[in-house]
Amino acid sequence: MEKQKDKSYFNNLISYRGITLIALVVTIIVLLILAGVTIAMLTSENGILAQAQKAKEKTEEAEKDEMKDIAILEEMIDGKGTDIEEVTDKNPGVLELEDDTYVINSIEDLVAFASNVTGGETYEEKTVKLGFSLDFNSVKSYVNPYRTDYGQYGYNGKLKEVLTSRDGFIPIGTNTNAVGYEGKSFHGIFDGNGKIIKNLYINQKMEDNEKDLVSGLFGYNYGTIKKLGIENCNNNGSLITSGMNTCLLGGIVGKNCKDIEECFVSGNVACMCNAKARCGGICATSDSNTNIINCYNLTSINCTGGEQVNVAGGIAGNTLGKLYNCFNNGRVLMISQHNDKADSSYVGGIVGWVKGGEIKNCYNLNTVEFNIDSNLGIFCCGCICGHLDSGDLSNCFNKGDIHQLSLNCEINYIGLILGLAVYGTVNDCSSLNFDKYKTHTSGVGVQIGNVTKCDESNLPNIINILGEKFKFVSNDYPVLSWQVENN
Repeated sequence: MEKQKDKSYFNNLISYRGITLIALVVTIIVLLILAGVTIAMLTSENGILAQAQKAKEKTEEAEKDEMKDIAILEEMIDGKGTDIEEVTDKNPGVLELEDDTYVINSIEDLVAFASNVTGGETYEEKTVKLGFSLDFNSVKSYVNPYRTDYGQYGYNGKLKEVLTSRDGFIPIGTNTNAVGYEGKSFHGIFDGNGKIIKNLYINQKMEDNEKDLVSGLFGYNYGTIKKLGIENCNNNGSLITSGMNTCLLGGIVGKNCKDIEECFVSGNVACMCNAKARCGGICATSDSNTNIINCYNLTSINCTGGEQVNVAGGIAGNTLGKLYNCFNNGRVLMISQHNDKADSSYVGGIVGWVKGGEIKNCYNLNTVEFNIDSNLGIFCCGCICGHLDSGDLSNCFNKGDIHQLSLNCEINYIGLILGLAVYGTVNDCSSLNFDKYKTHTSGVGVQIGNVTKCDESNLPNIINILGEKFKFVSNDYPVLSWQVENN
């Protein structure tokens, strides 16, 4: 009886515990279901957390838009940015592809494009074009001028602030001649599309005993750059070295290895190097088999060099290729201190040094200045060309003058058309005030024909020399035809 009692009690206990266990399991399951629902409510695509994040992003976007609207209003009050169209770029930092052409629609796109090239995307056999004119000083040219997530491109801080101060814009492609630089340079077609880049600011400083500093909107160019204007370019470069390195600065390109067509630059280009300095409005130097055609320069060139060969020119510092239908209306200043080193400096209104190249149908309108201290060196200065080492110069004209700030150099050649010609031909060239500085020649390899002085009455019209790609809109100087058409 007692055993039956115990057994019954035991069975009841098991039953009770079973019910309790089942209830516990059910409770746990319910809690898990509720927890799952709660987690889903929190973490799903339309969950509370996602909705909160979206609300936060909308608030930040609204704050960003409000800040940008206020900045645009301030620009309008200050009279800035009024001639710049506000960009519409749905995917900033990614170039849109339209009919096999990559399109730059914002400064964010331009920054990403520059980084792509430096990273090894050469765009060979591809076309990249500007979809908008861009102004680095205007918030209209940015999707978000206050963004701070572009450290991957080398800009740490608020994007607009960094681009317009400190080091400024990082050139498109590599800016040194380190190993593999050609594969990190532009090889495609860059179509400016008749657009203008405004207020480009570059401030590159380097100390290196092995590498060159190469800087412009592009560092090196192995492609074609066309129909592009840069207004108020401020390109400053400094290279300190104990080697024989070169600082190469140009408004559009540091070193040109292909073609530049229908482009112009205004602003300032200033190069300083204690070794070799090369500086030009369009490019610092242009290789053989290159073409610079239908371009003009309005930048002030300031080239300060040390104890090596220094070169400066309004269009190009030096060229081994063709330079046709170009004019310069920017002051070119050469400062060189060789001291007792036997090296040379060449400066020209169009080009400083020509070696194997051809200069044709060019016009200089501005002043060439120099401050030279080089007891044992050679100095060559001309309002068209400083030193024609070899090549051809034809149908070129000069209205500018030469200002001698200081000259301490026993061997110097100064001419209002060219300083020194060693080998080649010089034909059909004229200058105002020709008797002031005459053309010099050296050696038996130079042929000179119809190089004369003229006055304002018989100096050819600049448009007749430059050709159909240029038009007058004022009495100061002509502009490119695409500038007239786009306005």
